[in-house]
Amino acid sequence: MNLQQRKELIRTVAEKFVQGDHFDSIEWKIEREGKDFSAGFVSRNEDFQRESNLIYRIYSMTKPIVSVAAIKAIEMGLLRLYDPVAMYFDCFKSQMVLTSSGVMEHAKTLINIEQLLTHKSGLSYGFNTGCAVGNLYARAGLVHKSHLDLDSFVSEVSRFPLAFHPGEGWRYSLSTDVLAGVLEKVFGKGIDEILKEIIFDPIDMKETSFFVTGKEKSRIAKIYGKENIDDPAIFSSKFNKLDVANIEDIYPSDQTFVKARGGHGLFSTIGDYNKFAAMLCTGLDKYGHPFISDRMMNFALLNRVDTKYRPLVIDNYEIPFDGYGYNFLGRVMVDQSKARFLTGRNEFGWAGAASTYFWVDRDENLTGVIMAQYLGSTIPFAEEIKSIVYQAL
Repeated sequence: MNLQQRKELIRTVAEKFVQGDHFDSIEWKIEREGKDFSAGFVSRNEDFQRESNLIYRIYSMTKPIVSVAAIKAIEMGLLRLYDPVAMYFDCFKSQMVLTSSGVMEHAKTLINIEQLLTHKSGLSYGFNTGCAVGNLYARAGLVHKSHLDLDSFVSEVSRFPLAFHPGEGWRYSLSTDVLAGVLEKVFGKGIDEILKEIIFDPIDMKETSFFVTGKEKSRIAKIYGKENIDDPAIFSSKFNKLDVANIEDIYPSDQTFVKARGGHGLFSTIGDYNKFAAMLCTGLDKYGHPFISDRMMNFALLNRVDTKYRPLVIDNYEIPFDGYGYNFLGRVMVDQSKARFLTGRNEFGWAGAASTYFWVDRDENLTGVIMAQYLGSTIPFAEEIKSIVYQAL
């Protein structure tokens, strides 16, 4: 099989998932050395077969963007990894821990910024069904309180106990929402303004925001699957059923009804998110100037999760992140001998709950962004596409 045939296999695999009614559409953009390696769009709608102009709800792919804003704050001397969150929010000065045995005890230490960046804080998510604290979040509908500003939301989060002592575990969580609240204190402005000034403008991400207005709303991709991300069964099904999910109340596009978050909430296009991935690969802004220094980028990409807390697992139903650790931006490959799919030695990136995915491989000067819209899918379509990309290198 020659190089061109391997590239064409990417489309073949994407078409397989769409024709099998697993996804309504899949879009991808792969670049190597800053040039198109493979790009395409397949859809059940024949009118969309040639090109896409879709805006996607990227859910947790919001997190790496907020984390980069925190990294920039560290570079600027405005934030330190060892700063306790209690420096910025008094409500975190005294935290309780709900242990696995059901006992409440005082937290040994305060949560710090490094633990927010790496999900070692002891916070949780409502869809963490095996977590007693997560179950408390779900019953309170915590993640859906989008009407609260970040200051109020962080205060609400602090009312719940921690799932473990800070630094003594790894659990995917609302840590990045709390981090966004800290950034608002540090910069003295809203997280939406911070991201625009610190990241979106310098990288030329003109179509990424927490809100979509006017005629642009017609470009928002339909989303399928579960409507409630805290549904205990959200990641339990091995099959996708293409029922349209009405999530405008939960993930609104209208600024009138929602406040900007840190862990989810952004809308973006594949072209825009590709610019973000390209910056992570090169460290450069839209003008070719350094955006993050090489030393800081290398520092940020180091794995921060001890072996005893790996493999990383988001929930009981999900496939473990075998071979991966976690850095300031998301997963990072640390042991290829345990990887389930072909990938790079130091590849890193993250994904969103509605089937969006990206990765960066600085060794290969390679980036990939894959977008679909199915909330709660466990089908590893993006990993399969990524594996084919590596075969074609």
